[in-house]
Amino acid sequence: MRLFVGIEFPDNIMRELLRIQKLIRSQAKHGRFVAGDNLHLTLQFLGEVPPAKIGLIEERLHITSQQHNPFLLTLNSTGSFGKGNPLRVVWVGLNGELSKLAYLQNSIAASLAAVGYPPEDKPYQPHVTLGREVELPEPGLQGFNREIEKLPFTVERFSLIKSTVENGKRIYSPVQSFALSVEAV
Repeated sequence: MRLFVGIEFPDNIMRELLRIQKLIRSQAKHGRFVAGDNLHLTLQFLGEVPPAKIGLIEERLHITSQQHNPFLLTLNSTGSFGKGNPLRVVWVGLNGELSKLAYLQNSIAASLAAVGYPPEDKPYQPHVTLGREVELPEPGLQGFNREIEKLPFTVERFSLIKSTVENGKRIYSPVQSFALSVEAV
């Protein structure tokens, strides 16, 4: 089973992300855009996981969740990975309590590395992917930053998420959610 750990968004944040994605899509010459139901913030990609290991992973994630308090994030601005046009990845970045997000992500990575799922080799850069291979007319993404409503939201949980392909479309569905502890130190 192909799995990753991520943060799912409340409805108002999903609506804003979809609105920004729609604006970008309307001006793009072409691109592959993430399905609305699949928008999330990845904390750690695991890849293929044998069913026998899922319980152990869930146990580690539960323990980790109890060591963290809820925290506040805000949608921030658009950005991209890759030079040139088309842009390899178009995303929305975050602001707010990023040190708490980084601490949570590092804790998850360390916990899962101990059971055979090491973190990626590159530094964690929190972002919400909207599209891939997106070709935009000049000036690119700059005009979209003033369009983003910088909505705050509280991260109260994260999820173990399954990635499957059904009828040629990638589908993400939560396997289990883990509430952050309001009593964590």
